[in-house]
Amino acid sequence: MPVLTITEQTYNLLAEQAARRHVSIEEVVAAAVAQLRQPEAEQSGQPTWEERLRAFERLTQSIEAEAHRYPPGHRIDDSRESIYAERENAQL
Repeated sequence: MPVLTITEQTYNLLAEQAARRHVSIEEVVAAAVAQLRQPEAEQSGQPTWEERLRAFERLTQSIEAEAHRYPPGHRIDDSRESIYAERENAQL
């Protein structure tokens, strides 16, 4: 098995993180290495395309879950014509 020499300060930081997470030091190191292997976009805190898609799916599911609150056949008219109807009528 390979051996890695680190400073005592680094070891103490790893041990502290491991204790906080209730895992071994090896698991903390493995998680850090796995994070380094991720593309930079994922490391920057920007959501990935898959994360955005899952968030959108959760949103649509929550909207569908509230559908029972509206009368049968209810439709929202959010067309351009309905949004600006008052403005157009005022110009006539």
